[in-house]
Amino acid sequence: MSTIINSKANETYPLWEERQIPFFNQAALNDENRDGATITSYLLEDGKAHGAVLVFPGGGYVKRVVHKEGEPIAKFINSLGLHAFVVNYRVHPYPPEISVIDGKRAVKYIRHHAGKFGVIKDKIGLIGFSAGGSVACHVTEFHDVADYAPFDAIDQESARPDCGAFCYAPLSFKEDNIASTDYNRMREMIPDERVLRQYLEKYSCDNNIREDMPPLFLWHTVDDERVPVTATIDFIKQLKQKNQSFECHLFPEGGHGAGIEASRMVPGMSEWPKLYHKWLERIGMLNGE
Repeated sequence: MSTIINSKANETYPLWEERQIPFFNQAALNDENRDGATITSYLLEDGKAHGAVLVFPGGGYVKRVVHKEGEPIAKFINSLGLHAFVVNYRVHPYPPEISVIDGKRAVKYIRHHAGKFGVIKDKIGLIGFSAGGSVACHVTEFHDVADYAPFDAIDQESARPDCGAFCYAPLSFKEDNIASTDYNRMREMIPDERVLRQYLEKYSCDNNIREDMPPLFLWHTVDDERVPVTATIDFIKQLKQKNQSFECHLFPEGGHGAGIEASRMVPGMSEWPKLYHKWLERIGMLNGE
């Protein structure tokens, strides 16, 4: 049985040494990006090995709302009997694909240091909210794409998650599914309209579903005005077409960005944590050592 050694709850770890951070941009060192790419651990301290879930907070690709979709989610994951790690991925002015590179490195990092953290290597899941759900989905879809020359033994690990949960996420960049604010922000990065449309087509999650997706859990609200529910519907249509395993819940009310805050929960949507818990049980993520 593995044990947790040399590790504490609520510690932050850099995913690369400072001199190694790929695609580092000095001009991008705003308040959100000043620490580079890191993970913050939330570990069960019972001396046993458990599965783990990496948490990707949302924030429209310009920030990470850790206070709402980071730490509260990690503590909820702990309550289910799993270790949790909040992924502090880079955001604007870095383009979204840099966030994905950070996410893939985070999976590799946890897998490489599984013994240190007391993580079962083949029980590493993801959960992402809003833009963080899109990042987590891209990690799942592009896990074996080499983005740079490997730096170290960590980069030799697999970035493929063993399950994924995408919550009110922009999983389709089709014109009707992308918020005007996101479109305008990306237009700032890619002024050429033709190139921008090609970019959105390339990174639309519903265009990149693999034949070997891990089990997926999705939820969205029908009245979401920030990310239309059709973004999730278009995505699960493609999952169904490729005969992939998923569970999806669409709730009539709840708006966007509720996370797990009791004050923002409404009947129906408030059931998502229980539904997610039961799903994790069914796919075997909650069996520890």
